[in-house]
Amino acid sequence: MKYILLDNFNDNLNIVCKPDESGEHLVFDSLKEAKEALPEYCQNGQIIPLNTDLIYIIEELHNSNNEGTEAIHIDDLVSDILNLS
Repeated sequence: MKYILLDNFNDNLNIVCKPDESGEHLVFDSLKEAKEALPEYCQNGQIIPLNTDLIYIIEELHNSNNEGTEAIHIDDLVSDILNLS
């Protein structure tokens, strides 16, 4: 799983770029690295996992909650996002 940082400063959204002035996005290989970099690069930032459909996960969890069922199939996706697997 890879992660990027998205800064929302005064409603101006920016993907954090490498500090070397190349303009390339700063991509992290682990959630731990992204968490450590967040306060350094963002005033009001979020960590965004790549290659993950977060809306799908949220919808499935919502549906599961409303139906009183378990969203077991989501566990692997969430574990992957959180680097638990």
